[in-house]
Amino acid sequence: MRSVRPGVVLLDLNMPHVSGLDILAAMREDAQLRHLPVIVLTGTTDPEVKLQALSAGAMDFLSKPVDPSELALRIRNTLAASAYRIFLAQHDPLTGLANKALFLQDIGPVMDAARSGRHSGALLHIGIDRLGPINDALGRFVGDQLVQRFAKRLMHCVETELNGELGAGGFSPTLYRLDGDEFAVIVPYVEAREPFAAFISRLMEAASFGFARGGRDLFVTASMGIAVFPQDAREAPELSTNAGLALRQAKEAGRNGYEFFSSRFNETAAKRLATGADLRGAFGRDEIVLLYQSVVE
Repeated sequence: MRSVRPGVVLLDLNMPHVSGLDILAAMREDAQLRHLPVIVLTGTTDPEVKLQALSAGAMDFLSKPVDPSELALRIRNTLAASAYRIFLAQHDPLTGLANKALFLQDIGPVMDAARSGRHSGALLHIGIDRLGPINDALGRFVGDQLVQRFAKRLMHCVETELNGELGAGGFSPTLYRLDGDEFAVIVPYVEAREPFAAFISRLMEAASFGFARGGRDLFVTASMGIAVFPQDAREAPELSTNAGLALRQAKEAGRNGYEFFSSRFNETAAKRLATGADLRGAFGRDEIVLLYQSVVE
């Protein structure tokens, strides 16, 4: 099951050498297998055994002898429920976009393909500017509508690149919603510089639009951070961190623009972190001394 992942497991409870309950218990201890849907086949009428199987994670029961038509319907329904559950686990409920879990699953193979193909790709982190104040002023419902509109505009941009010049190794640019106001786009191939630059321009244009709600006219903008792989990072966590640092730099530079990752961003972030840790330690060791000049009228 680990080497060839099944869509559904038909499991008899009574077998020689090992019982179905033992196999269920082993599956639930395995991170790769614990969420596989299991239909139990059993000739027993003992409710205690059925309860044990349900507690161990079985989704459905079929009594032996099994009717082929009923088996086909149970398998179809189980697979449909499983597919829907997987979709919910891998997609953002507000925008319908692939979520952070799917992003973390997808980024590794794209980076591997870039290494084996000896070409570069890029990770774009895109953040909506000032979404927090909009939520505070107009309410979360309006903020959610803005996020949905923003996602649709970005998605239209990304979909135009399907099987285009920015794809490689069977991968095309893909959009994800990471969380809150932040989105990501994986671009598998950026060696074609002009198409890549044009794609960034189109994304920035799509991310800037008027939005009227609650009697107010808003103009929405976004900032973007760009990290190129494998030059900026060889592993997915580092790449994501570096794209996030570039995004923060773009916001600090005035928003409504983009920044490519630079090692100096890392150095600045590390210096801030070290300074904060030094200050906390200094307070703990009573090493802070207040120096002041008296002011007398």
